[in-house]
Amino acid sequence: MKRNIGFVDKLVRLGIGITIITLHLSGTLAGLWGSILLASGIILILTALISICPIYLILGWTTRSQPPRGNKKH
Repeated sequence: MKRNIGFVDKLVRLGIGITIITLHLSGTLAGLWGSILLASGIILILTALISICPIYLILGWTTRSQPPRGNKKH
């Protein structure tokens, strides 16, 4: 699969995922919604680590910067 998550997107996903997991482990997020958010936090961290977002693939999006084409030096 082609990677589609850029550097800034990766940092945001990691930050939000770590925050959600920390809030869940501290007991601030509990119950059904806490479990749903915990799963979401884990997914955010995993997608950041592998640099692939399935939703971006479906929509054809990417946040990775693409090198300019045709600027090869000889």
